[in-house]
Amino acid sequence: MKASRPLHSKRVGCKVQNDAYATIELANYWKDNNLFQGMILHYDTLDPSPNNADVGTLQPDKVYHAEIIVVMPSVNDYYEGRFDRSVRTDINFRAAIYGGLGYFQYK
Repeated sequence: MKASRPLHSKRVGCKVQNDAYATIELANYWKDNNLFQGMILHYDTLDPSPNNADVGTLQPDKVYHAEIIVVMPSVNDYYEGRFDRSVRTDINFRAAIYGGLGYFQYK
């Protein structure tokens, strides 16, 4: 079998703001109803501009967004694979919760 690869999709040209609550609701549904090797609920506040080197924790004054990364296993000719269904929550590319999904909200 070949190595697993993460599946990551991103909406391009979408004018709708990222909804972190809807993202965790979807992640919870997928966690309970789909087969996968691993799933990461990822939150970040990173500014992609080249002049910004801030990789800190979530800040109350910064806008953040959430995304779901799903790692699918490689399968053989009989569609057998390793579906561990492990989950994790990351903040700015650092693991925050192993074995669970977390929701972060600032008011």
